[in-house]
Amino acid sequence: MTFQQFYNSYNWKPIINCPGRFLLMINSRSAFQKKYDNLENIQKFRTPKAKDLVQVYHFEDGGLISFMHDDGFIIHTLNTAEGFSRKLKQLEISIS
Repeated sequence: MTFQQFYNSYNWKPIINCPGRFLLMINSRSAFQKKYDNLENIQKFRTPKAKDLVQVYHFEDGGLISFMHDDGFIIHTLNTAEGFSRKLKQLEISIS
């Protein structure tokens, strides 16, 4: 998958004052979530910089960073390469 394929497939909203980052808020039973759950190489992190479990999926020209709330609500962020790198650094997450 690529940034553009994800971007074209769903109704992403730009995150204000965060260039290269877009937001999709859904529940755990959505069609997007089912597709997301089938992606390979999703990495999971706990970090003191986020109150929720953080899941990261990296692709060639960006990545997804998702925040998994305990109540099943999920915030997905779609990121360009620059936005992805900047947010991972802010979260103090290193991916392999």
